[in-house]
Amino acid sequence: MSNDSPDLLSINWNDLKYFIALKRYGRLSSAAQKIGCSHVTIANRIEQLEKSVGTKLFYQNNLGFHLTKAGENLLPYAEKCESTLLLANEKYRNELKTRSTIRIGVTEGFSNYYLASRLPRWLQEQEINVELISLASNTFITSGKVDISITVGPQHGSNIIQKKLADYTLGVFASKDYMANHPVIKAKSDLKNHPFIGYIEEQVFTKQLKYQKRSPPPPASFISPPR
Repeated sequence: MSNDSPDLLSINWNDLKYFIALKRYGRLSSAAQKIGCSHVTIANRIEQLEKSVGTKLFYQNNLGFHLTKAGENLLPYAEKCESTLLLANEKYRNELKTRSTIRIGVTEGFSNYYLASRLPRWLQEQEINVELISLASNTFITSGKVDISITVGPQHGSNIIQKKLADYTLGVFASKDYMANHPVIKAKSDLKNHPFIGYIEEQVFTKQLKYQKRSPPPPASFISPPR
């Protein structure tokens, strides 16, 4: 092989960065400092590269290292490789945008039946990720577990921003068959004459949902769910 025609197929392309660094900075110590390795590594990789192409790529004098004719012939190929890698890396970084993650603490029912069906459409236009943290209790922002908390009623704590989203209404439900065979409910006071299936007291996570103790007076017979 001649000095004018380096054998590109035999080159370890990783060695080209050492070749370019030594050409630009002229000394092993300066090139090593720029790349972040030892000057011995630079020297070894240049030696291996010269073995691959079968000729000397540098000569040295008191001013440092300089390219031979073969080195000058190899330089445009090396710089083109470097340029291509830089462009590819820049494009990759632009496409791989850092996406922030917002953690939303929310009760399981609201998460499953409301947010889960609506958030995906909204997120298509946003540069964020959302994690729904479903907990059977209030998820306090001050605990550090969530960034946003959607709860029933206000939260307590300092350095938080609160906003009412909507009214929350509790309703009493009955089957059509039950209502067909019992007196019509026209006022709250009529509820005391009907049996209820309620909730387990210990599992209610906020006092706003404890409707059993509100007016009208407790129903005549209260049926609690099995424990």
